[in-house]
Amino acid sequence: MKKIAFIAAAVFFLVCLTANAQMSPGDNSQSGRQYPMMYGGMMQPGMMMHGGGGGMMHGRMCPMQQGMMGAMPIKKYMMQVHMLPGMQAQLSLTPEQTEELIDLQTNFKKQQLDYKAELAKQKVRMQSLLAGNPAADEIKSQLQACSEIKINMHMAAYETAKKMKSVLTADQAEVLENMMTHPGYMMQQGRSNSRHHGMKGMMRRQ
Repeated sequence: MKKIAFIAAAVFFLVCLTANAQMSPGDNSQSGRQYPMMYGGMMQPGMMMHGGGGGMMHGRMCPMQQGMMGAMPIKKYMMQVHMLPGMQAQLSLTPEQTEELIDLQTNFKKQQLDYKAELAKQKVRMQSLLAGNPAADEIKSQLQACSEIKINMHMAAYETAKKMKSVLTADQAEVLENMMTHPGYMMQQGRSNSRHHGMKGMMRRQ
């Protein structure tokens, strides 16, 4: 029974990894200035509600959403990597700074694609193992391999965000930090980006 429970847990973990990889901002590779939705769907267009309901109102997160944000602080670095190159106006970026930030973002996206390809291979191996009668140690080893890739993906975001921050002046870095910690800024930025890319898509179709 213990072995069956362990294998069931492994299958559940594999499903969670798949869902997490699909939501990763690294999937968005169309433009150096295109930004992701926040994890968990918290920055989807149309979530700024008017009236008495809604998960976010007047730039404030509900307690549950604040808890989700605090549960994985490392995700803010993913957001920084995808947002910084497009913040020319907010941070008064020079053309040289913008170009350097875009280069860093492009390299990061390439890394993420490589990691996701490797993660897909590891998940196929896990499925092959589960199709047979694997020992618990084999399942554990495969789970650790998948987890290591996810850790590397987050560390790549952290390291890239640090490199990007080094491109900024002290004043720009301070403004960025204030923006990232302001409860209503991320929602406003997400809505603005959605409208911008929606208009670009309409222009392409015309």
